[in-house]
Amino acid sequence: MINITVQPTQLVIDQINLLSIKLTNSGDKPCTHVNFRLRLPPKIVLLEGTGTIENARIDPGQNIVLTVRVRPKQVGSWVIDSSSFSY
Repeated sequence: MINITVQPTQLVIDQINLLSIKLTNSGDKPCTHVNFRLRLPPKIVLLEGTGTIENARIDPGQNIVLTVRVRPKQVGSWVIDSSSFSY
């Protein structure tokens, strides 16, 4: 099983923020062919980073961290999700 966490949980409007998405294998077997594509709401602009993980392997208890630079354009609560996630 893969658990996903996002840090930080709050971003500063009109400033460049580092956003880290951590995928952790909480199971007892490796997860192979992990594919993840980050989808941001229109009010959060992706400035740097691809926002994708392709064909990765995550061993038990290990994690992969995807870090991107973003700039929120408006105050609010937004959902960050994935347009494609498989393993």
